[in-house]
Amino acid sequence: MSSAHPEPRQKIQHELWEMTRLFLYLAFFFCALAYDLFLLKQYWNLGFALLNGLAITKVIMIGEHAKLGKMHADKAVFVSAAWKIFVFDLLVFDFHIVEEVVEQLIHGPAALRSTGKPDHGDVLHVYPALCLPRIPTSGG
Repeated sequence: MSSAHPEPRQKIQHELWEMTRLFLYLAFFFCALAYDLFLLKQYWNLGFALLNGLAITKVIMIGEHAKLGKMHADKAVFVSAAWKIFVFDLLVFDFHIVEEVVEQLIHGPAALRSTGKPDHGDVLHVYPALCLPRIPTSGG
């Protein structure tokens, strides 16, 4: 094989390393956001924080594989990073909307009211938590 195309084993190792690195980074921020609830003996919030980190890692890896963040890669680092943050956060938001629609189709809209789950008006409160941790991982 040529050096331009890595072997499948090397590619899998590289992707797993990238996924692990990104997951640990996002999980740190989501667990930090859930830590105050942990102190109130609501331990399940840390589990949800880890699951959210894993789900968002999966979505970002799909975006990387689809080369969504490469549009402004030849521009300045700030422009490239801002574009990646915008595109990947939009992708995560889209996956969140699809998840909510599927959940409402399966369980009905009454399920959201009975669980006390925040509605879409609370997305603006969650967006900075999704956007700000992505800044260091979005560099050129």
